[in-house]
Amino acid sequence: MTLTTQPIFAEKAHAWGLVDAFESNSEALLRKHLLRLRRLSKPSIARYKTYINGLNDTLTALKPHAVAANKAVFSDANNLESIARYVTTGRFP
Repeated sequence: MTLTTQPIFAEKAHAWGLVDAFESNSEALLRKHLLRLRRLSKPSIARYKTYINGLNDTLTALKPHAVAANKAVFSDANNLESIARYVTTGRFP
C-alpha cells in the first residue's frame, strides 16, 4: 500500500484488519481509547511488550535497516518536495 500511494476509506481499512476502530468523530474515539489505556499498569504493558518481542526477533533484528531506509527516503529533497506539494495541492507525486 505504501508503494501504490492510493488512499483507502476507513471502512475498507477496518475490513482488511488495518485499523481496530473508526468513527466520524476521531477525537472522541481517541479520547475514549486514551482513557482505557490509562487504566493499564505500566509493568503489565512492559511484560506484554517483552513477551511479544520474544516471539519473533526477526523484526527486531531488521529494525536498524528499516530505520536507515526510512531516514534515506524522508531526507531526500525530491521526496520532501513531492510530499509538500501533495499536502498543499493534493496532487500525487
